[in-house]
Amino acid sequence: MLKIFDSYLVEVQLDKLLFRIRHNFNSRPLLLTTKPELRLKQLLEQRDSLYRERADHILPTGDQQIKK
Repeated sequence: MLKIFDSYLVEVQLDKLLFRIRHNFNSRPLLLTTKPELRLKQLLEQRDSLYRERADHILPTGDQQIKK
């Protein structure tokens, strides 16, 4: 298979991800449940190994802040 680009996995801790998307759960169909936090955790657990397998590069974010 011809590869024309690299793929990146940007690692984000669950609590950080929840904080980032807290204002738009309603625009995320998979999170339209009574417990969106639990659903997101389940999705991450289910998909993590596939994402890691397919990623050419893994970028951990940790507690880094965006510089303005």
